[in-house]
Amino acid sequence: MDIATFHARRRFAEVKSGRIAYVEDGEGPPALFVHGVPLNGYHWRHVIDRVRHRRRCIAIDLMGLGYSEIAPAQDVSFTAQARMLAEVLDALDIERVDLVGNDSGGAIAQIFAAHNPDRLNSFVLTNCDVHDGWPPPQVLPLMKHARRHDCVDLPADDRAARPRAPALCRRRVRAAVPQLCRPGRAD
Repeated sequence: MDIATFHARRRFAEVKSGRIAYVEDGEGPPALFVHGVPLNGYHWRHVIDRVRHRRRCIAIDLMGLGYSEIAPAQDVSFTAQARMLAEVLDALDIERVDLVGNDSGGAIAQIFAAHNPDRLNSFVLTNCDVHDGWPPPQVLPLMKHARRHDCVDLPADDRAARPRAPALCRRRVRAAVPQLCRPGRAD
């Protein structure tokens, strides 16, 4: 699926957490795809192309990322993101789902699963964060800068973090990253 097709399929779910962007394609039992930080639902385009003939594929944009629109004070912690998944499923009138999470989206999916086991048909985690591996050491410099509300400009000697933490604008850091980077609890 090319980017123009993906964008043309974008819809929004108006829920308590905000105006949540998602792309839906295919027929069959619903499958919800949860991306990691700092990506968006476009991450799942190739998977959707391969399974849309057997699943109603829904790829969301997490709060504070992609095209989702939220209030400035909206909680974007992983626990809040998991609550938002339930809100979107309710808005789409989906009772049970095949849930697929990648990267930090896998951590969010685990919180959702712990709080909503009766809503799962199946649960797939791909290369994702888990409680003992959070936060990944490569993002510690990003977290340090985010907590100080600085633009991220990593030192030259911190090459390992560069691929995962490119320079972010001050507005984005202030809006989303401090809450996303808090060590999470599945409360």
